Amino acid sequence: MSKETEEDDAFADQIRTELWNAAGFDSESPMPEVLFHYTSAIGLKGIIENRTIWASDFHHLNDTGEIHTGQKLGASLIQSIFAGMGDYGNGLIGLATAITENLAMANIFVASFSEDDDSLPQWRAYADDGHGVAIGMSLRNDLWPEQGLFGRILVKCSYSEEETEERLRKALSRMREALDRLLAEDHANPRALGLIWAVVRTVVFEVAHLATAGLKHPSFASEREWRFVAHADPWSQREQIKIRPSRFCVTPYIELPFDLTAIRSLKLGPRPTTSPEAEQGVRTLLALNGLAHIHPTGSVSTYR
Repeated sequence: MSKETEEDDAFADQIRTELWNAAGFDSESPMPEVLFHYTSAIGLKGIIENRTIWASDFHHLNDTGEIHTGQKLGASLIQSIFAGMGDYGNGLIGLATAITENLAMANIFVASFSEDDDSLPQWRAYADDGHGVAIGMSLRNDLWPEQGLFGRILVKCSYSEEETEERLRKALSRMREALDRLLAEDHANPRALGLIWAVVRTVVFEVAHLATAGLKHPSFASEREWRFVAHADPWSQREQIKIRPSRFCVTPYIELPFDLTAIRSLKLGPRPTTSPEAEQGVRTLLALNGLAHIHPTGSVSTYR
């Protein structure tokens, strides 16, 4: 790699960091110390042994209508906030229009967590009809390496289109202000300008896609959901995208690795709660994987 290429890469990384910091997602909603991932017994085994959570392609979620609404909302805000920035800005706005016309271009992957560790609707929907578990986990950034993903954020789901619009408007406006400062500093350097806009095109759409992927229908509000939302490119990062069978025939997903210390608790679902064999089996699984200090508890939900 030439010295010039190394300098360009370092400059691009700097610009990317400045724009992401300007978006300010980390300061919006205080993250609970522990969030809960509902899964089946098979899911529990895979998560513990492989130390990864699967994040599924957002097209395969049960509320894709809201995500598509969010994508269109993001494109609209991009068009208004980045207007008046010359040919580069017009190119960004044109790409926003293209994205809304082909939402399959948005390679967004989602892993879901809840603030509630004993939610009967979530036992039914996400934990094998009550036969599964809720894994309590810390989602601190230092426990979840990004491993080269284009972008990843933890977002608290919004059950209001207006709230999501305001969240994204603030993020994109802060990014526009940061971009104006960067352009003012490097306005006479064609090479720097080209690099800045190359990074902007990527980061603006990451932010719009990732932020609006937290929009859900009000009927899901009781789930009190948080999402790890990640962007993976199927061409440059194709080795990270995997395929599993599903009710959609097959579903793309990526693996989000975590440090074992991220696991803080484990709750058995309403059905295995009454079985001493279930608790003994889970304790053995935990002990074999360095988690003997985790003591499973049982759901108190009434299951009929």
